Amino acid sequence: MKYRHLLSPLPLGNITLKNRISSPDASLHLLQGPETFPADGYRAYVIQMAKSCAYMVMSPWSNPTQRTIGMADSVRMQNFDMDDPSVSNYFSKMCDDLHFYGSKILISTIPFRLPWPEGYNLDGQGGMFLPGQPVEPKQMLPADRMQELVDHYVNYVANYQSFGYDGVSLNISMLIGKNHNHRTDEFGCDTPANAARLPKLLFGAIKERLGRDFITEAYVYGMMDNIYSKEFMAAVVKELEDVVDIVSIKEKDAATNHPTGFQFQKGQHTCFEYAKAIRDTGANVLIGVNGGFQDPEELDAYIESGACDLIAMARGIFADEDYMEKCLSGRGEDITPCIWCNKCHGTMTPPWISFCSVNPRLGIDPMLLKAIPDHPQPRKLAVIGGGPIGMRAALMAAEKGHRVTLFEKTGYLGGQLYHSDYVSFKWPLRDYKDWLVAQIKKAGVEIRLNTKATPQLIEAEGFEAVIAATGAVPNIPKFAQDETGKLKEGLRNCLDVFGNEDQLGHRVVIVGGSETGVETGMHLCEKGHEVTVLTRQFEIAHDASHLHAITMAIVTYDPVDQHEIIKAAWEKYPNFHSIVNANTTEVTASTVTYTDKDGNAHTIEADSVVICGGMKSQRDEALSFYGAAPRFFMTGDCEKVANLQAGNRSAMGKVAQV
Repeated sequence: MKYRHLLSPLPLGNITLKNRISSPDASLHLLQGPETFPADGYRAYVIQMAKSCAYMVMSPWSNPTQRTIGMADSVRMQNFDMDDPSVSNYFSKMCDDLHFYGSKILISTIPFRLPWPEGYNLDGQGGMFLPGQPVEPKQMLPADRMQELVDHYVNYVANYQSFGYDGVSLNISMLIGKNHNHRTDEFGCDTPANAARLPKLLFGAIKERLGRDFITEAYVYGMMDNIYSKEFMAAVVKELEDVVDIVSIKEKDAATNHPTGFQFQKGQHTCFEYAKAIRDTGANVLIGVNGGFQDPEELDAYIESGACDLIAMARGIFADEDYMEKCLSGRGEDITPCIWCNKCHGTMTPPWISFCSVNPRLGIDPMLLKAIPDHPQPRKLAVIGGGPIGMRAALMAAEKGHRVTLFEKTGYLGGQLYHSDYVSFKWPLRDYKDWLVAQIKKAGVEIRLNTKATPQLIEAEGFEAVIAATGAVPNIPKFAQDETGKLKEGLRNCLDVFGNEDQLGHRVVIVGGSETGVETGMHLCEKGHEVTVLTRQFEIAHDASHLHAITMAIVTYDPVDQHEIIKAAWEKYPNFHSIVNANTTEVTASTVTYTDKDGNAHTIEADSVVICGGMKSQRDEALSFYGAAPRFFMTGDCEKVANLQAGNRSAMGKVAQV
């Protein structure tokens, strides 16, 4: 067994967790429609996670205002009608689905949605709320009425136990942190004993009424030294050891607990500092960690060292539905790497999709999956283009049993992802690119580099099917074109920057403030250039997912009330500048002229000018292969310029038709 520690069973009282992997409170939004019960897609997702995880933490998603008030990302989340007794049938089925695979299920609870007596909350202040939702005035619940909350809470959790739930998870961070708990009585957070008082009452009542084998998990954010120190939090946990089974530590804030390449490097997990502080108290609890984990070899070492007992993953398993099977087979290198893009969280702008960028099966309609044959008739297939979508199409086709030849006109594989070899914060994409290259070789795909495929070549070699993945080329705006339609002399496009940074002058102006343009600017800032990014939009990186913009950000805290101050990732570079509402009218190798929103003209001098005008599909080249084989398909950017998420889903669909 290659990962014997990660896969080892874990006794917990009279029950046994089947391995050391758990799933935190997370799911895809598109799994659920208007149904008030767990829909087929949602249950299929739960079943998939149950195959890998010892236990799952699931939110009730029963906020009645969620569908009508809040941001687009929020109103599209699951929303179950827990007041309808018939819905419990579906929850019981869902619990049985998890139990079939030996997994446990815990209900997630958070302080501001606890069943407080009407008109009251923890401290009489606003607490957390959905954006756009009015904050109703509340009073601080008196200490002598706290038992009412405890009784309501136990009744609430007992309802889920009746469905088949195995435990409860409570986020205690807001109860023990001075940014949310402003009480000054015995339920305040001036001492560990006081901070632990309310969660101890809640967990203690759960154990007393629902049984010692009903799992209790205290969920806490780590590394919040300005709100509570790791020593303070560890002391609180020590107070709870008699009523809490598991303490799950998440990274510190809304940015780092959804890690991306901007603020996270593989193997660097600050939550272990909090785990060690708990260990040092001798608290008799199991310790779980959460935030950016996936590599089973790395995780196995953490468990073996005793740094933690459990490791929580959501996106890491989203990326590969066969995660557990590959672990059991000792094939960790075959696990599809998560690129930490946060596309699974959904978007703030249409289209409202929340699928995985690297796992096209995730979130797909179960009925559609049933219609795709597992073992189609093997065919001789040509894939034109060795970019990420061409490679993924070749890999999926080879896995289906087709005989695949991949043609790439350059001497390398990866297409536009080659830039990840040069950009520090694009290491997740580099890992994914390198994984694709290794996997198509392992799958037996014949790779022909430095070979420009032609329709005549495909026809002459007798291919039965062809998938054109010819990609896209940089689009050149009119103001950047010479008389022949090519890029003016002295200008560069974004793709030409990577690997040629030393050929640029010190002052660089990037025309085009998309996510790509902004990230190119950030990269050049790290290389020492002074960068100015122009965009026609009212903000830079306007096309980026707003959630991703948050999770790629840097977070500080207000010195007075300690609330989070989120700044965009590019703000950490003093040499990064931007101009919005700028309509570029003329460019040369050393100047950029634009008009502002009032119509006034301005000219910026530069040592180098980079044009980031988006991409243009190479559709005509792809279409030229029609008729070269009996079956013809297009996928990726040559079909429609998009991203990995859309491209991989398209490739899966085309391979299904081969």
